[in-house]
Amino acid sequence: MLSFGMWMQNILLSQLAMNTEITAEDISGWVIDYLADLFQVPADTIDPALQFEELGVDSSLAIGLTGDLEEWLGCKINPTLLYQYTTIESLSGALAEQMASAHT
Repeated sequence: MLSFGMWMQNILLSQLAMNTEITAEDISGWVIDYLADLFQVPADTIDPALQFEELGVDSSLAIGLTGDLEEWLGCKINPTLLYQYTTIESLSGALAEQMASAHT
């Protein structure tokens, strides 16, 4: 059985091989699955419209999450982005836009 990290890495590699863009939905799904795995709760209990703070993400979790997310996406992410984009929805949208503009 693949670990969560390996599973997500395989998805990213598949998308890169097909030269497809990573969408906000992809990023949102990754963050939701990451938090669900971390908190050991079903993914459908993570509301992407809630503030990270409401979801239980503190500063140390924010650093870990952004570090793993930047590894998955293959680009540098400042951990303070979670304070600028305070929900999974807003963070995912901003990162998807950033990645799309980097590839054009």
